[in-house]
Amino acid sequence: MIKHTERSRVDNQINKHLKSLIEHLDYTQEEVADKIGINKIHLNKVLNGKADVTMDLSKKLSSIPEFNLTPQEILFPPLEIECIGEMFPMENVTLFKAERPKIMCKFPISPGYICLRSYLMPRIQRDANPATADYDILIFDGKYIEKNELEKHFDNRFCLVLTEAENLICGMTLKNPTEENRATVMPIGSTAPIRNIKIKACAIVKIATNYSYHGIF
Repeated sequence: MIKHTERSRVDNQINKHLKSLIEHLDYTQEEVADKIGINKIHLNKVLNGKADVTMDLSKKLSSIPEFNLTPQEILFPPLEIECIGEMFPMENVTLFKAERPKIMCKFPISPGYICLRSYLMPRIQRDANPATADYDILIFDGKYIEKNELEKHFDNRFCLVLTEAENLICGMTLKNPTEENRATVMPIGSTAPIRNIKIKACAIVKIATNYSYHGIF
């Protein structure tokens, strides 16, 4: 149902971002490697996506004054995150069937994270004036939905839930105390809970932010 962003694809964005940063310095790759005390061949592998950007490497690179970045900013640069669909009050999640838009995210995200647009207005109101429609972005780990797994500790959390009927619902999720694969879900924007439904997968919402105000959020 959901093909999440592959780990290698997200990691490659980080490597490309780092390569771009170094290209804007007045140093060669060999000079950068010498400055931070690593093998120039290893640095070249990192910049070409053949080795990982690690926290240890980020700390060393952040010691170069011209970077003017923290290790976290090097390791977690703004990255594209795939928006898989949208949701409206009183409706299930609708997946984008054709092109899925990409949104720049400045929060630390992990490989495989994807997002949804969540509108607080009815669909008909959004469709009447889409350019000014206000919406939130909800970010979660897509692997749980893709692999039909229940994320641990989802009880009493905002989650994206895949039901046995293959519907996607997003809302406050209360685990059935006696049956692991059943839950009650209060969809966002609704006052009517969907009680004791059978669920195949569940992913906790990791980040929620208003995209209309932040742009790059």
